[in-house]
Formats: sequence, structure tokens, C-alpha cells
Amino acid sequence: MLEYLGVHRSKKPNNVLPQSAEIVDNSLPIKDSEILFEVDALNIDSASFKNLLDISNNDEDKIKNLIIEIVKKRGKMHNPNTNSGGVFKGKIKQIGKYFDQYHKGKYKVGSKVVSLTSLTFTPLHIDKIIKLDKDNYTVYVEGYSILFLNSPFAVIDDLDFEEEVIMKVLDVAGAAAQIARYSKLSDYVVILGAGKSAILACYEAYKRVKPTGKVFVISKHQEELEFFQKIGICDHVILSDVTNPIETYNKYLQISDRLADLVVNCTNV
Repeated sequence: MLEYLGVHRSKKPNNVLPQSAEIVDNSLPIKDSEILFEVDALNIDSASFKNLLDISNNDEDKIKNLIIEIVKKRGKMHNPNTNSGGVFKGKIKQIGKYFDQYHKGKYKVGSKVVSLTSLTFTPLHIDKIIKLDKDNYTVYVEGYSILFLNSPFAVIDDLDFEEEVIMKVLDVAGAAAQIARYSKLSDYVVILGAGKSAILACYEAYKRVKPTGKVFVISKHQEELEFFQKIGICDHVILSDVTNPIETYNKYLQISDRLADLVVNCTNV
């Protein structure tokens, strides 16, 4: 059972899930209950990448060194400052015997994949960083990663989209699922932030709460709010810096007749 959850890879402390561990074991060979991937790209979550940009003064070489340092120290791309990760893109390199039996031969070596498991959970080794795409928070690498029996990932061989687009969509795909779980008819839902994950969250909330509920989007970026107004998936937009909670609270109450039933944090602060 512990190998099923990846607990055997946790080094410091041990006997915890890999996501909770400060350090995980990213060494080879893999166990029979694991699957090995050749990794070619990391999609770093926006909060983490913004933090890397800030502490490196936007210096590309420093960002690369910070990423290498985190992975070398922790065995995973788990930013200690933001407690966040991202997802990887790559292809299946090796399938453990029991992993293959458990999944009834579903996966094949060579298949292209995007992980649906956070990098905070994923043992990762980077041999080399090839390049950075700072605009899209993508890091192109040579390396490998390891997942466990219950670690979700998506095979993307047959999807007719650019792999980078697929990776970014799947990285935030959980937002819509969470909104579907927690929002209902007539709710007032507040979305904090107006980035890519906020679009998915807002669209799902708008479907769930209508016709009697309302959806509010709050951001300090006017151009992002104008986009939400243009596509018509919210009732109100509020220009406010959410790091100032009193100002944000007061602005919300100026246009709403009650408090929110659900607040969704899609910010990168």
C-alpha cells in the first residue's frame, strides 16, 4: 500500500506522502510499482515562476540555476517559497512489472504524456536545462521523472493540438473540477485573479450557479478584466489588488447584496 502511494520515495521525513516530504528519492532504478518518464518540458505554476523571476532579477541564468538547485536539493521541482510545482511533459521510458499488471497493459513505452500529478509530488532529475520560455513559464529540459500506481497522467499521442498547449490546459484542468464539486445553483462565487486557471473556474461557476446565482472576478489588471467582460462568463468584474483585503472587501460589497458562498483563489501571489 505504501508503494502504491509513493511513500517509499520520501526521504526527509520518511513515512509521509512525497508531496509533504522536504526531500524525495529520485534515484534509479525504478521499482516494479513505478513508471519512468523521459522528461522534455516542465510547466512551472505561475506563482512559483513569478517568485523565481523576482529573486533572480529576471536573469535567465540565475533562474536556471535556481531550478537546478531546487531539484538537486529536494529531488523534485517543489518551490519552497511558494510551496507549489507544476506539471511535466515527456514520454514513457520504462514500465515497472507490477505497474503494468495493475493497469492491465494500458500504457506503452514511447507514448507521449503530460502529468496530471503535481511536480510537488513527483520525483524528478534534471540533467540539463535547454531553454526557458519566460512568457509561458515553460522550462525545456533533459531529465527523467517517476510516478506511482495511483499517480494520474494523460497520454497525448492522439490529440491534435500543440503539445505545449495541451500541457498548459491540463495543468489547470483541476480548477473546473473543483468548481463543479463546490458550487451550486444560486451561489455567489468570487474568483480571485483573472489568469488562465481563472477562465476555467469562472466558466464552470457560471454554468453551475445560473440563472439565479452570480459570478464575480477580482483582479488588479484592467486588461484581464476587460477580457472577462468581453467573453461574458461573469456578472461583475472588480478592479482591486487582492493583497489588500479590506479594499477588496469594500469594493465587493459596493456591488453585491451579500457575501460569497464560494471564493476561489486563482492568483499567483
